[in-house]
Amino acid sequence: YTTGYLGLRTWSRQLLTYPAVAGQTTNVVPDLATQVPTVANGGISSDGLTYKLTIRQGAMWNTSPARQVTAADEVRGVMRTCNPAQPFGGLPDFQSLIAGFSDFCDGFSKVSPTADAMKAYMDSHTISGVSVDPSNPLTVVFKLTRPATYFPNQLAIPALSPAPVEYEAYVPAGSDLAQHTVSDGPYEIQSYTPSK
Repeated sequence: YTTGYLGLRTWSRQLLTYPAVAGQTTNVVPDLATQVPTVANGGISSDGLTYKLTIRQGAMWNTSPARQVTAADEVRGVMRTCNPAQPFGGLPDFQSLIAGFSDFCDGFSKVSPTADAMKAYMDSHTISGVSVDPSNPLTVVFKLTRPATYFPNQLAIPALSPAPVEYEAYVPAGSDLAQHTVSDGPYEIQSYTPSK
């Protein structure tokens, strides 16, 4: 994962990230999000079960024309994490932590691993613990099954990155997706040759 994460970091951003600053690489900082959530700033509920993060204005996909990254993109990214074609290997780290995620993933695992079938499943199912705040399309709300002070660190892993709507046309980890990568980072993939 380390080598892959180093590559992904250049074109795939997370809500929170680890800064490339000597001596500070283990403390999460805002990346797409406007701030690291805390109880004091209202980003975490007093019981530690609800997290709200707002994506900053101006965080854009490199589409034509460029498009704002939204909370719906974050929800889509979380959903794709447990897809039936290439699920993220670290799912046990947070699958039971996010409310409703285990049930969503159990159902998703039974879906045919094709782009059309996966899109149909994601369009017809929700995760109760990941949603767009109805008052702001840039705010994503996470509901946890138990308090977890390490949850902000989990939001820094690339598996929980937002996914643009264009990705629904491709199977996760497929070479056709790699040839149509959409970037919200400082770099973009200009060309891709499988196995190179």
